[in-house]
Amino acid sequence: MTSNAVQWDEKLDEPYIDIVAVPGIRLTPLRDGDEASIAKLQREPMIAARMYTIPSDDFVKKNMSEVRETIEALKFALKDPETPHTFAFGYPFQSIRNSDGEVIGLLSLRPFEHDPRGISKEQMLALPRKEQTWIVGYKLHPAYQGKGIMSSSLKTAIDEWIKPWMGVGQLTAGIELDNLASLALAERVGFRRELVIDIPWTTGGTRKLAHYLKDL
Repeated sequence: MTSNAVQWDEKLDEPYIDIVAVPGIRLTPLRDGDEASIAKLQREPMIAARMYTIPSDDFVKKNMSEVRETIEALKFALKDPETPHTFAFGYPFQSIRNSDGEVIGLLSLRPFEHDPRGISKEQMLALPRKEQTWIVGYKLHPAYQGKGIMSSSLKTAIDEWIKPWMGVGQLTAGIELDNLASLALAERVGFRRELVIDIPWTTGGTRKLAHYLKDL
C-alpha cells in the first residue's frame, strides 16, 4: 500500500501530519506538559463561552492513555508501507501545533454516544467500521483564526487519517446556530445540515444546535 501524509518524528518519538496548505502547522498527539497551553486556550473568552463541558484536570493523560496502543502500532506500521492502513483504530492527532510546537487548537474525534439508532458507545464500536458514526469537535486560538488553519486541519485529518486508516462511515458535528464561522467551516469541508435542536446548556437555559453529518 502506498504511503500517505502520516509521518513519524524520530526526535519526538510521535506520529504527525503536516498541514500542507498552511506551512508550519501540524497535527500531533497530545504530550505531557500540554496542560498549560490547553488551559490558556480554554480561557480565551471566545472559546470559553461556547464550551459545553470543562475537561477534567487529567484530560491530557487520559487522552494519551486512550491512544497509546494506536500510536505504538502505527510506529511499526509506518516502517512497512505494505501494512494495511485500516489496522488502526482511534484518533491520535488531537493537537494542532504551530512551528514552535505550541498547542494552538484542538481537533477531537470520538464515537457518537447519541446516535439516533439508540445504541450505546460500546454497541457502536461493535459495529462494522463503515456503519459507525464518530463526532468531531474543534477549537482554535482566536489569534490563529481566519487563516484557513482549522478547515485545512479538519480536511487533512479526514483525508489522511480518518478515511484511509480508521475507515468509519460517517462523521457528525453539533454546532451552535449563531456560530456562523464554525457553520461555514463545516459546510466547506463537506458536512450537511440535518436539523436544528434546542439543548439544555450546562450554564443554564437552552441553546440552538445545528446537527451536521458527513458521509465518508
